[in-house]
Amino acid sequence: MQIKRLKIEIALIILLWISITFSVIFNPHYSLQFILGILGAVTATVSLRYYNKFTIVIVVLILAFLSFGLIVVSTVFDIMFGSVSIIPFLLLLMLLLVRYHELKELFTGNDKAVENLSENSNVDFFRKQFKNLSLKQIQSKLDNENIVQDAKIALKELLEEKQTNN
Repeated sequence: MQIKRLKIEIALIILLWISITFSVIFNPHYSLQFILGILGAVTATVSLRYYNKFTIVIVVLILAFLSFGLIVVSTVFDIMFGSVSIIPFLLLLMLLLVRYHELKELFTGNDKAVENLSENSNVDFFRKQFKNLSLKQIQSKLDNENIVQDAKIALKELLEEKQTNN
């Protein structure tokens, strides 16, 4: 995910820091939950700079913890419904709705880079299996239609290499 795709996360991190700043100015009583909230904001800010693929996960976790009062970033203002803090909960729902596909891709591992790596490793496997075959054997295997696509790719690459070397 590039910085352009992180506009919502950047806005939420800025809101966290604004809330922390107001809390420090107007009510400078630091509880453990408030310190954990500051650490969460620091973690989100650092992840934005260095690990922006995981920034969305960190922001979702912070908003979830804020929603249920496990951490606090605002000691000045809060709207509660039972034990749920309304503002972080609504922000969490908004983020989950907007970034649903990115989160699903991140957690299910359907990343295109991983798929390409898997395909390349299959081709490499078949290249190792077929590297000692002669040109005739490679050609006969290519003519056989009972092999998988990765094996065909590996055989074609080996055929090109052997033809250029001869």
